[in-house]
Amino acid sequence: MNNLKLSLLIVALMTVTMASAQLSFGVKGGLNVSNVSSDFSTNARTGFNIGLLADYELTPNTSIQ
Repeated sequence: MNNLKLSLLIVALMTVTMASAQLSFGVKGGLNVSNVSSDFSTNARTGFNIGLLADYELTPNTSIQ
């Protein structure tokens, strides 16, 4: 009987945790600049990046991206 109660408690906690979790998707992009020096020469190499992201919120202050 104790195992059944413990199992039900674990399932209930997992359900609450899964219901409160926030999952969002998005697009992420940016600019890369390398070989930058203090005189701002034109030898800097530039590049772009773009990608998809998923953000899973564990708590209001903690998330996994």
